Amino acid sequence: TRRFSSDEIEFLGTVASLGAIALEKARPYESREQYCEPLVREKVEQLNQARNELAELEKGKERLVTFISMVAHDLKAPLVAIQSYFGVMLGGYSGELNERQRQMIERSSVRIDGLLELISDLLDISRIEMGQIVQEMKEVSLAQLVMEPLDDMQRLAKEKGLRLAADISPDLPSIFGSPTRLQQVFTNLLSNAIKFTPKGGTVTLRLLERDGEIVGEIRDTGLGIPDEDLPRIFEDFYRASNVDVPGTGLGLPIVKRIIEAHGGRISAESPCLETGVGCKFTFILPTTGQQFQADTTPLIARERSAVSRVSSEYRVSSSETSKLIPLSRPSALSL
Repeated sequence: TRRFSSDEIEFLGTVASLGAIALEKARPYESREQYCEPLVREKVEQLNQARNELAELEKGKERLVTFISMVAHDLKAPLVAIQSYFGVMLGGYSGELNERQRQMIERSSVRIDGLLELISDLLDISRIEMGQIVQEMKEVSLAQLVMEPLDDMQRLAKEKGLRLAADISPDLPSIFGSPTRLQQVFTNLLSNAIKFTPKGGTVTLRLLERDGEIVGEIRDTGLGIPDEDLPRIFEDFYRASNVDVPGTGLGLPIVKRIIEAHGGRISAESPCLETGVGCKFTFILPTTGQQFQADTTPLIARERSAVSRVSSEYRVSSSETSKLIPLSRPSALSL
């Protein structure tokens, strides 16, 4: 039998001590692992449960959007027919109306107009949510596309005694988008500005390129938006507390959906920093040079997937023709 020397015994004792220390140090990690394992398992189960619940909610949202679209479409046709009959009656084609009858029909006609506006907004939202807007997209010039809404809004501004101004950069790049929906953005924002600006005020539209993106600004000298309402103005059916004119509360949410469907973003400020009054809406859109590719997946499907993945310048003529006439030098467009 081999006899160990004192040095060897001392070395083995040192190794044994180190081993004991290592085992002692390992015990807390074992206890932590034993503690964390069930905790992690519990959190994973909660995450899976939340994912399933969100998936069910998205399915419910999809069914709701489809239902709203069907109901709105079915309601629109009879309301249009009723409105046509009211037009015939108010025109005197079905016989003379006394003053009381005329007032009753006129009030009913106004109510139906409001319902038709609400139905149109609901149909727009359902189409955008289902991704139908992508089918309308093509390369377009925003500078040319804005002319028709400007021409329409010019007449509204003139009737109300407002000045409509526009400053449009002469070399705006093209964008990839839906002409109809982008015109709807301009119409909604400009009509809102005109609606809430008192006589003698000014509504201004600017379009320019900045850092490879197209920036659009619509500002007014109107009522403005209270601080407590500003964070919620893009919510469905929400209306600011200082608004007392009829409306659906869907105009701005639709604008936001359209801008985002084009890969852009929109914001609002009140009062406008440049003027200290009214409000300003700013939207930013990518140009075709940025090679924006529209996602053809419906919005609701993209949300579910995300959860599972943890200036040519212009002047508006004051003539009867109401045309937009290019100026020879940079200037604001005015009415």
